[in-house]
Amino acid sequence: MAEQTQDTHGPGLRIHVTGREGEARRIAVCGDLDIATAETLRAVFAGASGESVSRIVVDLSGVSFCDSSGLSALVDAEAAARAAGIRFTLARPHHRMAELLRITCLDRHFHIAAEVPTGSARH
Repeated sequence: MAEQTQDTHGPGLRIHVTGREGEARRIAVCGDLDIATAETLRAVFAGASGESVSRIVVDLSGVSFCDSSGLSALVDAEAAARAAGIRFTLARPHHRMAELLRITCLDRHFHIAAEVPTGSARH
């Protein structure tokens, strides 16, 4: 089974998706998660959730800014993944992103990992 790769670019946002069908999908996000980029992120999540995957790992180490639209896209993606029986993990949030998740109490909602979990697709 070959590794699948997809790159999405937009103003202020780069998304790199890797993984093998039936396994984990890694979504590396770089840039700003805001009102201008949230729909692009939602589209990538919808594509990943619609595939045959067991896990989605969102690498947030490259996120430099996140507003309520970005948080909403993450919450919606996690809910869709959960409804489809897919484990959803946020990995390596930058310290500002980790603080935002903490002050909004979303750190209690999401599964958050300090590193990209082993066994997931690699970048």
